[in-house]
Amino acid sequence: MIKEILNYIRKNKLQYFLVGLFMLIDYSIYVVPTKIIQFVVDAITNSTLNYHNLFYNLAILFICIVVGYLSGFLWQYKLYAAANNFLYDLRMSMFNKFLEMRQAFYDKFKTGDMLTRFNNDASSYQEMTGYGAMNFLFAFSYSIFVIPAMFAISIKITLMASIPIILCGLFINIIIYKYDDIVEKEREAISNLNNEVLEMVEGVRVTRAYNNASTAFNLFKEKTNALRNINNKRALYMAVFTKIPGIFSGMSTAIIIFFGAYSLFNNEISLGQLVALEIYGLMFLWPMWMLVDFFAVYKSAKVSHQRIKELLKTDDDLKDNGVLQIKEINKIQFKNYSFNYAKGLPDSLDKIDLTINKGETLGIIGKTGSGKTSLIRQLLVQYPLGRGALLINDIPLEEYNRESVERLISYVPQDHFLFSRDVLSNIKIGKVDATMEEVNEAIALAAFNDDIANLSDGLNTLVGEKGVSISGGQKQRILIARALLKNSDLLILDDALSAVDSKTERKIIKSIENIRKNKTNIIVTHRLSAVKNADKVIVMDNGKISEYGTPDELYALKGWYYEQIIRQDLEQGGDE
Repeated sequence: MIKEILNYIRKNKLQYFLVGLFMLIDYSIYVVPTKIIQFVVDAITNSTLNYHNLFYNLAILFICIVVGYLSGFLWQYKLYAAANNFLYDLRMSMFNKFLEMRQAFYDKFKTGDMLTRFNNDASSYQEMTGYGAMNFLFAFSYSIFVIPAMFAISIKITLMASIPIILCGLFINIIIYKYDDIVEKEREAISNLNNEVLEMVEGVRVTRAYNNASTAFNLFKEKTNALRNINNKRALYMAVFTKIPGIFSGMSTAIIIFFGAYSLFNNEISLGQLVALEIYGLMFLWPMWMLVDFFAVYKSAKVSHQRIKELLKTDDDLKDNGVLQIKEINKIQFKNYSFNYAKGLPDSLDKIDLTINKGETLGIIGKTGSGKTSLIRQLLVQYPLGRGALLINDIPLEEYNRESVERLISYVPQDHFLFSRDVLSNIKIGKVDATMEEVNEAIALAAFNDDIANLSDGLNTLVGEKGVSISGGQKQRILIARALLKNSDLLILDDALSAVDSKTERKIIKSIENIRKNKTNIIVTHRLSAVKNADKVIVMDNGKISEYGTPDELYALKGWYYEQIIRQDLEQGGDE
């Protein structure tokens, strides 16, 4: 952690040079008022004080106050500005990490835990470069100016007065030894609480539907109590820390008074020097408090740094990004391809052999959990590739630059996620520079025209967080419009028509058939009507392809596809 902070300081040498310069000016002035008091007391004792000397010293004191204020303002402003820049850079690196990582990375962290690291831990780490650095510099600067001034008066008294200060440092070090554990538990408790709140907010409809508010409240209360207890324990340690400097500073003051009075009686020092020594001794109370705060900030920052580093070093387990750029998708091949999500888990895909040519529409059907989504996730490279070969244009997928592949794919997922923006912004994510003519065409193809007319502000209607203000069918059609607007080489619909009625489904499928005749389409669905005109259909069963062929060929096999066709036809007949 210290090495990283020092590297940051080296990168911002000028700013930290100004911090050091203004800091030295600020704290060098701190000894001047005490020197003036020493002079005035000795002058009064020796009956040598006059108006000229008094006003001269008061003028110097006034100048010192002004210069001290300006220099103190400037170095603290520069220091905290540098700390804010440090936090900015830290959060940008973390956010870039989030953008670069695939799904395997997000499976390793809970959302609340990532938010805790992004907010609480990042702020705690930054505090070391701001408030923590200020405390350290405060204590250091006091020492390099005040201690020599005290030595200049009396080496013996200064050494004796330093003993309690040294003992204070040792005592603090002993007590703060277990502080890391408290901070770590506090961060875990905050993460748990964030996770609980996020789950409750996302599942509030389920909670209300099942009248389960009391259970949710008790879980929240339990986690809040855990955090409160840890915070109370931390407060106990801090209460002990903050009292220690006062005790040892009092001991140091007593030593200065005792030995100072003895030296005064023996004419080894003057009364003004004794007063100055006492003031210097009292001034050390602030640096000692600052050091206590510094140690607390350091321990918190140390734990936060470890948690942030863990996040930044954790990988998504994917191989290095390829270098080949792909311009179009002409052929996709799975050859004896198997895949599992983690070691020790059974294969989600088992020896898949499949070829998809440009311009074909492939339907993927099967029971829930049969491996449909796992298959299309391979093309999206959300997880490390499995065993066997996955080729695009006869070249292994891993040899391509992943971003260049993604640019050629439009994907409509099952969970139909929308951003907290207006409808137009959500659609234009597919193509940010799209014209309104292109947007309107995509909306029409997604059979969303009538819904736009019924929305309160049309395309400018805010959909709310995760699209909470619109229906499931409307969400799906916004996502389909987004995908069609991109007009990619490969369109993947992952159960993207489940929330629309059969009439709307037919419109959307017809649109896809008309405008994407020369492009590749993959439709994952439970409704067989969505793939009845597909070029090829595969039936997934327990990670394997159990049936493969045209819709007519599968119907003739009288297997699972045939059974589902009969069942769904009967259901539709019953509905009519």
